[in-house]
Amino acid sequence: MNARDFTQEQGNFGEELIGIIAQKNNLGEDVSHLFQTVKGGIDAAFLATDPAPRLTIVESKTSCWGTYPYSHLKKQGGSIYFRHLLESLDYRHRDIQLHFQKLIGTYPELTLHFIRVETLIELTEDRFVVEDLKVKSWKDSISN
Repeated sequence: MNARDFTQEQGNFGEELIGIIAQKNNLGEDVSHLFQTVKGGIDAAFLATDPAPRLTIVESKTSCWGTYPYSHLKKQGGSIYFRHLLESLDYRHRDIQLHFQKLIGTYPELTLHFIRVETLIELTEDRFVVEDLKVKSWKDSISN
């Protein structure tokens, strides 16, 4: 496996773990497709409507070395990053903006929650093994 394929597989594995975490924690329906772009979107998003409408936005990082690089903008926190996507003039973010406006129209009381999932993995001969998994708040800035 070359480095590019490894990085892609590692990222895919991290995103699969998000689905498991979301299911076990009743985060709601997976609506990630509404907030993903070619570059610079959201890793995952889940919509729960009961008892109150809540959109949980997830940033996932997976590493074999225990380092989790975040862009400067993402380090400022999920709420600032998401607001940037909503206010961006970049055409790649237009669908995110439209989908979010539809959600607000459907659920005017919608609240936003931001989490980040950091997963330390080990690569064995034929698979990834989770060494450590941390779910953290991503509302505020990240200090590292």
